[in-house]
Amino acid sequence: MRPIKITMSAFGPYAGRTEIDMNKLGENGLYLITGDTGAGKTTIFDAICYALFGEPSGNNRDINMFRSKYALPETPTEVELHFIHAGKTYRVKRNPEYMRPAKKGDGFTKQVADAEFEKPDGSVITKIKDVNSAIQELLGLSREQFSQISMLAQGDFLKLLLADTKTRIEIFRELFNTKKYQTLQFRLEDKRKEIDGQVRDEKKSVKQFIDGIMTEEDDVLSIDAKKAKEEKLTTDEVLELLEKLIVQDESSRSVVEAKLGAVNDKLEAVNKNIGAAESLNKAKIEKEKAEENLITEKPRLEEAEEAVKRAEDALKDKADIDKSVGLLENELKKYSEAETLAADIKKLGDMVDRKTEQLKGNEKKKTELISGKGALSEELEKIKDSGVELEKLGNERKNLRAEIELIKGFFDELVIYKRYEGELKNAQQKYISDDKNFNEQNELYEACEQRFRDGQAGILAEKLIEGQPCPVCGSTTHPNKAHLTVDIPSEEALKKKKQKVEALRQLRDRSAKEAGEIKTAVDLKKAALIKNVSEKLGETEIEGVEKAISGAKSKNTLRLNELDEKIRLEEKNLARKQDLEKLIPEYEKKINELSNESSELNSTLASDNTSKTEKEKQLSGIREGLKFQDKKSAEAELLRLRKKSADLEEGCTKARKAYEKEKERVGELTSRISTLKEQIEKSAAVDLKEETDKKEDYSAERAGYIKRLGEIETRITTNIKIRDSIRVKAGKISDTEKKLQWITALANTANGKITGKEKIMLETYIQTTYFDRIIRRANLRLFTMSNGQYELIRLKEAENNKGQSGLELGVIDHYNGSERSVKTLSGGESFLASLSLALGLSDEVQASAGGIRVETLFVDEGFGSLDSDTLDMAYKALANLTEGNKLVGIISHVAELKSKIDKQVVVTKEKTGGSRVEIVC
Repeated sequence: MRPIKITMSAFGPYAGRTEIDMNKLGENGLYLITGDTGAGKTTIFDAICYALFGEPSGNNRDINMFRSKYALPETPTEVELHFIHAGKTYRVKRNPEYMRPAKKGDGFTKQVADAEFEKPDGSVITKIKDVNSAIQELLGLSREQFSQISMLAQGDFLKLLLADTKTRIEIFRELFNTKKYQTLQFRLEDKRKEIDGQVRDEKKSVKQFIDGIMTEEDDVLSIDAKKAKEEKLTTDEVLELLEKLIVQDESSRSVVEAKLGAVNDKLEAVNKNIGAAESLNKAKIEKEKAEENLITEKPRLEEAEEAVKRAEDALKDKADIDKSVGLLENELKKYSEAETLAADIKKLGDMVDRKTEQLKGNEKKKTELISGKGALSEELEKIKDSGVELEKLGNERKNLRAEIELIKGFFDELVIYKRYEGELKNAQQKYISDDKNFNEQNELYEACEQRFRDGQAGILAEKLIEGQPCPVCGSTTHPNKAHLTVDIPSEEALKKKKQKVEALRQLRDRSAKEAGEIKTAVDLKKAALIKNVSEKLGETEIEGVEKAISGAKSKNTLRLNELDEKIRLEEKNLARKQDLEKLIPEYEKKINELSNESSELNSTLASDNTSKTEKEKQLSGIREGLKFQDKKSAEAELLRLRKKSADLEEGCTKARKAYEKEKERVGELTSRISTLKEQIEKSAAVDLKEETDKKEDYSAERAGYIKRLGEIETRITTNIKIRDSIRVKAGKISDTEKKLQWITALANTANGKITGKEKIMLETYIQTTYFDRIIRRANLRLFTMSNGQYELIRLKEAENNKGQSGLELGVIDHYNGSERSVKTLSGGESFLASLSLALGLSDEVQASAGGIRVETLFVDEGFGSLDSDTLDMAYKALANLTEGNKLVGIISHVAELKSKIDKQVVVTKEKTGGSRVEIVC
C-alpha cells in the first residue's frame, strides 16, 4: 500500500484545504518531513491512518480533536486519501462528527460522521462499518498492525526495547492476535477453581450428613458416632457404623411393636366396660328428666285446648268485617276519579303560570334585542369605509421588503469583500516569507558556486609548471597562482543546490502570482460593492459603506413595523365590519320570532283558564258523597279491616296447631319413659372408677411405647437417608478429585505455575516464536549499524527471577564478549537497537499478516541523540529499506538530515493560524 495523494480539510492544524501530492516524492527513496514544532508533521500520518481505519495512529489521540480550531465555521472537516495497492488505485474519504453552522437559520447543528470507499471499477461503498470492513479485508491489516509497521515513533519503539515480559505480552497480543491463548489459560484456571470448589462443596455436604447421624444417648455406638462427627473415621468406617445403627434400631423396633400390640388389646377391653357403665348412667338420668318434663307438659296441653275454644268464638265476627271490606272497595273508584281531576287541575294551573312567565321573558328579550341592534348599527356606521386602504398598504410593504432584501445583498457582498481582504493579507505575507527563503538560499547557492569556481582555479593552478603555457591564457610565467581551498563543493552538490534554489524561485513566483490574482479580485469586488451601494444609498467611499448599509437596514425595519401595524388594524376593522353586516339581520329575525311566539301564547292561555274552571266544579261534586277526605285514608281503613279478618283466621289456625303439638309432646315423653325403664332393668352393674383407673394406666403405657417407637423410626429413616447420601457423594468425590488432578496439572502448565520450572505461560510461549523471528530480523540491521558490535538476544529468565519470563531482552557486545541488559546501552546505542527492533517487528507483522507489503514507512524523531557516525549508519540502514519501490519518510528536526535528504515535505505554521505544506524535491 502506497499513498499517492492526501487531501485534508479543517483537519488538525490545517485550517483550510491542504493537498499533498505524494507522487512528487517518487516511488522509492528517503524523504524528510520537517518543519516547525507543533505545525502538524505527525498529523500527516494521522490523516492517512484516519482515512483508512477511522481512527488516529496513536491511542493518545482522540477523533474529536481533529476538527481544526483555526478553520472557518463553514469549512468542512474531512480527509481524502488516494492510494495504490497491488497495482490498482483506490480512494477513501471520511469526516468525523463535529458541529457546523446550520444550513437554515442561525446556530449550529451536528455533522454526523461518514465514510465512502471507491474501488478501481468505480463502485462506491458507503456507511462507516461497511467501509471499515472493506479496507481491512483489502489490506489484511488492523489499525494497530498498520500503525506498528508503517509508523515507527521514537517513544514507542524505545518502550518496546526496554519493556519487560508483561508489557511485551500486551503489545504482541494486539499485533499477533494471541489473546485466544490467554483466554484458554484463563478458562483452564477457572475450570480448575470450579472443580476444586465442587470437591470442597461435596466434602462439606458429606460432613453435614455425618453431623446428622442419630444414636441413643446411652448406646455404646454413640462413641463411634462422636468420632465420625469429629472427622476421626474414614468414609468406609462411617458407612459401617451406620449399618450397625440401622440393624440395631430395626431389632428394637420389632420388640416395641409387640409390646404395643399387647397393651392395645387390654385397652380395648377396658374401653368396652366403661362404655357399658356410661350407657346405664345416661339412661337413668334421661328417665328422670323425661318424667320431670311430663309433669310440666300436662298443664300446657290443657291451656292449649282452652285457647282453641276462644279462637273459634272470635272467628264468628269475621263475616261482618268482610262485608264492610266489599263496600269500601266499591267506593275506591270514586277516590281515583277525584285524584285524576285534581292532577289535571294542577297541571293546567302550572301551564298557565309557565306561559305567563314566558310572555314576560319574551318581552324582556325583545327589548334587549332592539337595544343591541341599535348599538351594532352605530358601530357599523363608524367602520363602514374599512378595507379601502388595505391594498395600497400591502403594495407598499411588498416594495419595502424587496428593498430590505437588496440591502441584505449589499451586506453579504461586504462580508465576502472583507474575507477576500483577509486572504489577500495572508497571500502577501506568504509571498514575503517565500521571497525571504529564496533570497537566503540563493545567497548560499551563489557563495557555494563561488567556492566551486575558486576550487576549480586552484586545481588548475596546482597543475601549472613555470615556463610552460597556461591552458587558459597562454602565459609561461605564473607569479600569482590561485590557492586550492579545503572546502570545495562537488559539481553534483552544486547542481542539487541550484535545483533547490530554482524550486524556491518558482514557489516565490507562484506566491506573487496568487497574491496578484487575489488583489485583482479584491479590487473588482470593492468596485462592484461601491457601485451598487452608491446607486441606492449614495455612499461612494468603502469606509462608509458598512455604516450606510446599517442605517438603511434600521430605517427600513422601522418603516416595515409601522406598515405591519397599520395593515393589522385595517384587517381587524374589515373583519369586524363583515361580522356586523351578518349580525344585524340576525337580530331583526330574532325580534320578529319573539313577537309571533308571544301572540300564540296569549291565544292558548285563555283556553287553559276555561278548562281549569270546569274541572274544579266536577271535583267539588264528587267529594260531597265520600266518607274519607282522600283515597289514601280510604285505603288505610280497607287495609286495617282486611288485616283484622286475616288475623282472626290465622289466630284460630295457630291455636289448633299449638294444641296438636302439645298433645304429640306428651305422647312422646310417656313412650320414652317406658323404654328407658325397660333398658335399666336389663343392664348389669359395672365399677366405673375401677375401669377408669385401668384405662389411665394402659394409656400411659401405650403412649410410652408409641414415643419410643417414633424415636426408633426417626433414627432408622434418618440414618438410612444419610447412609445412601454418603454413598452417592463418596462416588462423586472420587470422580471429581481425579478430574481435579489432571485439570490442575493442565492449568498450572498453561499459566506457568509449575514449581521448579521456567515461569512461562502458554501465550508467552507462542509469542516467543514471533519474538525470536523479530530478533533475527532486527539483528540483520543492528549488526550493520553498530559495525558488528551488538547483537540482541532473548533471555530465558526474568531479571529478578520472580516475575513472568520468556520475553526478556538482552544484548551481546562482540567487542568484549559480554552479555548484558539492553537497559545498559547509551542513548545513541538504545536508538539504534530500538530502531532495529522496530524494523524487525514491522517485517514480522507484515509476514504474519500473510506477506502483506507496505510500501510507505514513517520514522518519527529520535535522530537528535546520535553522533555523526552513528547517524550516518542509521541513515544508510534506512536507505537500504527503500530498495524495491519503498518510500521511507523521516520526521525530524535534525539539520544534518536536511542536507543529506533532498526530497522534503516542509510543514510551516501560518502567523494567522493553521499550517501549510510544501514539497521540495
